[in-house]
Amino acid sequence: MDETEFINKEINKLAQFWVGIALFFGGLFFAILSILDYIATPENFADFLKYRFIGAFIFAILYVLNRRKIDKRYQLFMAYSGVISSAIIIEYMILNFGGHSSTYYAGLFILVMVVVGFIPMNFRDSIYLTSIVLSIYVIPIVFLDNSLNLKVFSMPLSFLIATFSIANVWRYLSQKRLINELSLQYELSKDKEQLAKYSAQLEELVQERTKELSMSEQRFRALFDNANDGVVV
Repeated sequence: MDETEFINKEINKLAQFWVGIALFFGGLFFAILSILDYIATPENFADFLKYRFIGAFIFAILYVLNRRKIDKRYQLFMAYSGVISSAIIIEYMILNFGGHSSTYYAGLFILVMVVVGFIPMNFRDSIYLTSIVLSIYVIPIVFLDNSLNLKVFSMPLSFLIATFSIANVWRYLSQKRLINELSLQYELSKDKEQLAKYSAQLEELVQERTKELSMSEQRFRALFDNANDGVVV
């Protein structure tokens, strides 16, 4: 196994682990946060609760599917599916509670920070995911919010763009550091294998030399033991 294969294999394992963690706790907190719906908008609580549990159910299915296979593309599909379904549900809540001025856009912060921050993915996929989430937020508001106030809307939009940009930079640096660490780990494992090989060769050499010395000792001991016969003769 060369270095590239080793790095990809380890990243695949990490991706499956962190996608599973994100899906498990994402589904859990997605349902638990319905308490905030009851406090903030009790008139929408029953409706929002239904969609929250639909989201939690989707997370549960994706969690089970994620455990069946270790493959970067497969894990990315799980991540994309979870992010898009969550963003759509959050956007539904935004449109039904304040629209462009809704505070529910904070859910998109949590969504992106968890996914982009913890799941090992390349910079391109990080850009794609954050762009999709931002599009899911902006496009429905622009076309469906009849009371859109651009001055008010510019504030949450600016926060989202700034946060997503920081998250992407964070993902780029984290991924680069991860690859460097795995590369170092690969080199150390190769050095360890080489050292083990040298140790085995040295042990074989010592055994051979010990065997030769033992044979030499036996030969000279036989001469010594039979020396009296030679002297008598």
